[in-house]
Amino acid sequence: MLAAWLLSTIGLRTLTVPDEGRYGGVAREMLISGDWMLPTLNGMAYFHKPILLYWLDILGMRLFGITEFALRLAPALMAWMLGVAFFLHLRRWHGLLTARVGLVMLATTPLYFYGAQFNNHDMGVASCIGIAVLTLVRALEQDRASRVDSSISRRSALAWLALGWAFCALGVLAKGLIGVVLPALIIGPWLLAQGRWRQIFWLLHPVGLLAFVAVALPWMWAMQSRFSGFFDYFIVGHHFRRFSGKGFNNAQPWWFFLAFFPLVTLPWSLRVWPALRQGLFAFKNYRSGSQDAERWGLYFWWCVAIIGFFSLPNSKLPGYVAPALAPFIALMALTCVRGTGHEAKLLAPRLWRGIVLFMAVACVSAIAFVAYQQPKSTKPLGQVLQKEMKAGDRIAYLQNYPFDLAFYADLRRPIIVVEDWADTQLLRRDSWRKELLDASKFSPDRGREVLWQKGKVGLLCHPGTVWLVGSRQAVAAMPEFVAAPQELKNVEPMLAGEREVQLWRTAGQACSSR
Repeated sequence: MLAAWLLSTIGLRTLTVPDEGRYGGVAREMLISGDWMLPTLNGMAYFHKPILLYWLDILGMRLFGITEFALRLAPALMAWMLGVAFFLHLRRWHGLLTARVGLVMLATTPLYFYGAQFNNHDMGVASCIGIAVLTLVRALEQDRASRVDSSISRRSALAWLALGWAFCALGVLAKGLIGVVLPALIIGPWLLAQGRWRQIFWLLHPVGLLAFVAVALPWMWAMQSRFSGFFDYFIVGHHFRRFSGKGFNNAQPWWFFLAFFPLVTLPWSLRVWPALRQGLFAFKNYRSGSQDAERWGLYFWWCVAIIGFFSLPNSKLPGYVAPALAPFIALMALTCVRGTGHEAKLLAPRLWRGIVLFMAVACVSAIAFVAYQQPKSTKPLGQVLQKEMKAGDRIAYLQNYPFDLAFYADLRRPIIVVEDWADTQLLRRDSWRKELLDASKFSPDRGREVLWQKGKVGLLCHPGTVWLVGSRQAVAAMPEFVAAPQELKNVEPMLAGEREVQLWRTAGQACSSR
């Protein structure tokens, strides 16, 4: 049922730009090129994010074609895996009723549902972190039980340990070092608070470390071997400099997630106060090693660690706190169920079912509304281009980069992008311009081919039709038309999209080879 729920709406709407157009476009380029190891943006090596999402996107496109549905299979799959692990964990710790209640609450939480509908890296890393923590906790339980009961095999504990480390590695391939840092930040202090420090060293068993290295290292090693600056750009630049720097987009105050997270987990976040009361009651027995205290402590600390960690950097995006969804919803679900086993009962079942129905309708309605609006989509332009463009035609983007246009126009070659690339300010803040410039450093030959300096003559020197994507002002500012304004009459407007994304067609010119 969870799979059907998540898949039911992923193909309804056009790609959201910039993120879905960008990441879907990278995967599409990899699929077309046949090089499934190297992510490329407009034909240039692109290491803004690691590889896992692109591999899953490629798999989706191989199975279902190059469609929106295929590109959103990846986040839906990762959300489903997190839901399965969450359900199995709650059933083992708290009983079947709590597991069912918790899974339904998770499925109708806006941040989870929309994260499963959005093709970017956030749901992937949230799923990997969540599954890694739950799996490592299972490994710790098995290890502790095997020390007490000799009939319990330690091989089972080591198998769970290896699986947990493997998901940490997948988290690294999903979005970087947070895939292993955050599970450590969650489990380490939780064990120390219980005086179980010896088990911290057990978590570093060679079996687990080997599983991590075997999954995480090969792709990064291959990229470093091909591009000597990969580690500095990907590890140092997009981890340490991004975490501590202030030159990135989406700057928010430190308290942003404290206000945002309760809003995107409504209506279930209204149970926070009962959760705090029950948690305080459980913590009274924490020193005595109460099982309830350990479990409530894990959930509370997990939420605090995630929200606290992502409150530190200046740059904040909604999906950053998705790894806190599983423990938060677990806490909310525990306040909705009284008793355990066969005696467990759902509190106010009619009200609870009414809220679930309302949230299900609200989630689907929101997706349908966005699908109807098609905000900032270049799909109509892409359809015109796909129909009218001939083999050998030239296309250029003028001071813009609509990430989804190549997807909808089925463009198979890198695209000329005209901009003032000599402006040093372009590298100071996140933008499509900086992303292309960064990529050109790894692929300088391709960069010189596709990144045209604004004012450069020769764009219309082509034997076939030249297609221009940009505003009327950008077209008129081309040096060919500045020198001969009367030639603008030969530029045919094809379709108007957003203010800066309009489609124009003109005949190429015969130019002197000099």
